[in-house]
Formats: sequence, C-alpha cells, structure tokens
Amino acid sequence: MLKEQEYDSLREKYLGSIAKIMEEALTPRQYQITHLYFIQNLNICKISDKLNINKSTVSRTIRRSLEKLKPYLKWGVEKQKL
Repeated sequence: MLKEQEYDSLREKYLGSIAKIMEEALTPRQYQITHLYFIQNLNICKISDKLNINKSTVSRTIRRSLEKLKPYLKWGVEKQKL
C-alpha cells in the first residue's frame, strides 16, 4: 500500500506528464479548456462564463481534445499492463 507522501509524489509526476502531453498535442485553446475542465475541475457552465464562449463550444472542444489525447492515454494504459 502506498503511503500518502508516495501517492502525492506519484500523482504530481503523473499530472506533470499529462500536462506535457496536453501542451504538445493540443492547440492553445484546447489546452486551456481541457486544463480548466480536468485539472481545475471547473464544469462546462463555469468555463463558458469564464471564457465568454458558448457551452456547446466548451463541450465540443473537450470532446475533440479527448480524441486527440486518446492514443497517448491508451498507450500509457497498455504499457502498464506489460
């Protein structure tokens, strides 16, 4: 079982890796919206209000970002199974 300190360290390392992949794979706008949604845990309505854009635009951008990120995330899961 992981100690809390070990868990926090692994979590920070993982989030750093994900953020780097996001920066490389996504456009600046996709990165911004995806970061607000997944890292800062803002909901679609709050992101829409904060960026002054349509809720459907936020939703569509998140969906497209996930499609771009899927190959990277899938590779990571498959690598862990080895």
